[in-house]
Amino acid sequence: MRVLIMLFSLVSFIFASVGEIRAINGSADIVRKFSKVSIKLGTKLENGDMIKTYNNTKLQIVFNDNTVISLGQKTDFKIDDYIFTSKKVKAHFSVTKGIFKSITGRIGKIDKSKFKLKTNNATIGVRGTTFMGSIIDGKETIGCTSGEIFIQTPKGNQVVKKGEMTTVIQNTAPSAVKKLDIKSLKVFKEVVSKKEVEASKNIKANKKKSTKIAKAKKKKIQTIKKAKKVAKKKYNKAIKEAKKKSPKETKKVIKQAKKVAKKKYNKAIKEAKKKLPKETKKVIKQAKKQYQKTIKKAKKVANKEYRSTIAKIKIKLKKDKVYTSRYSNTESLSEVDNELSNDNAVNPSTDTVEVDNTPSAASGEDFADFDSVAMAEVEDAQEKAQEDITQPVAEVRGYQALIQKAGSSNPTYSGSVSGTAKWHVGGITYNRTIVENDGYNEVKLNFDLGGATVEGSTKFKVDALSPQNRDWNTQISGSVGSDGNFDFQATGNNYGGGGSGGLSGDTLQNASGDMAITHNGGTTDATFTATKD
Repeated sequence: MRVLIMLFSLVSFIFASVGEIRAINGSADIVRKFSKVSIKLGTKLENGDMIKTYNNTKLQIVFNDNTVISLGQKTDFKIDDYIFTSKKVKAHFSVTKGIFKSITGRIGKIDKSKFKLKTNNATIGVRGTTFMGSIIDGKETIGCTSGEIFIQTPKGNQVVKKGEMTTVIQNTAPSAVKKLDIKSLKVFKEVVSKKEVEASKNIKANKKKSTKIAKAKKKKIQTIKKAKKVAKKKYNKAIKEAKKKSPKETKKVIKQAKKVAKKKYNKAIKEAKKKLPKETKKVIKQAKKQYQKTIKKAKKVANKEYRSTIAKIKIKLKKDKVYTSRYSNTESLSEVDNELSNDNAVNPSTDTVEVDNTPSAASGEDFADFDSVAMAEVEDAQEKAQEDITQPVAEVRGYQALIQKAGSSNPTYSGSVSGTAKWHVGGITYNRTIVENDGYNEVKLNFDLGGATVEGSTKFKVDALSPQNRDWNTQISGSVGSDGNFDFQATGNNYGGGGSGGLSGDTLQNASGDMAITHNGGTTDATFTATKD
């Protein structure tokens, strides 16, 4: 008896449904062991099934973990090994011909290594991904529109990232990746979405924009180099003139100070000698002290004059730095020539310049450090000019525009759901109305416009016959585009499907859209509306 129970359990597991047909246009069959089953909307799939599509046929499969596989015409797709339980997960598929697209579900999130899709010449692994492929006349073309995929062949491997594609031919390694542009997407036209087509159109525009920026950057760098060369020449000339002029002025000032101080000293000695002998020694000592103090003061004044000359040059260099980052015509350096030719000394009360470490001609210090200071300032000007090139134009676009309109990067919305839920049982479709205005019906949306994501929840009651189908309550999670449109998936236990919508209004005060959520064999045909909290 125990053996019979075990055998019954094993058979039930082997033939359990692993997914179902959610959409079909055209004709297709399931090859199951030695029989052939015609595919209809809602047909259940089992492990080992081979799905064959015919001329002008498109269909979509949704597996139990919400993995979505789309197939085009003349395609052979097989479910090699699929397990999705609380203890074990695995999704191994194969495609031998035709056109296909895969959107990874929960298995890819739980353990990426458990998802594999084989073609005639390669094995595709995922890293949280949407990818597509075409197998026609022995040539396999594989592209990625979200995340990235890892392609393995006996001849070599290749990583294909978002917006890239590669080709594989028998007994060869995958080709080098190239951009997945609008022309390339024609290969996958039967399974590609409008959103993916729009994204590919931007690749060409971005390439043209990058080329324009590169040319402008090159021209700006050439202008800066030329300005730097001219500025360095003017600086060296100014320093040379200062070296000739400043020491001569310093010596003149010190000589004059000594002459005045000595005259005062001699006068003081002469006056002292006229006084009583006891007082003479004291007066002479005071006169000497006054003499030394006068000489020290004279040297300080002379050095200050010299430092002012050098400080003036540094100020002109700072102005020259402003020139190199603001002007593209080097003829404007004549303005610097005029400023450097001005002999007015620096005014310490209005000009803030550090001169404590300035070399002094009187002390014989070297002027080499001043050249390096000027070079550093000119180089700073070059870096500033390069930064100006990469700064964005003063125009707000994309997500920043959404944030400005909404007045926040994290707006929240509350609203309600209306519509019906459908069940297909025994070839009959049962429609049940979603209950409104009962205090339970609601939809909550929490946007992160900076992170381009949306989270939330929805709950409502359905006027269903069986109790287990009445209450619907699930979390939702998805992404939002820079145009304000968003899509999401139902993430609650025993829930699938999802929906899409958009933000509208001058301040993005409204959010609305459609949802097709699945639960206990039923699917909603509903709309939702919400307003900003």
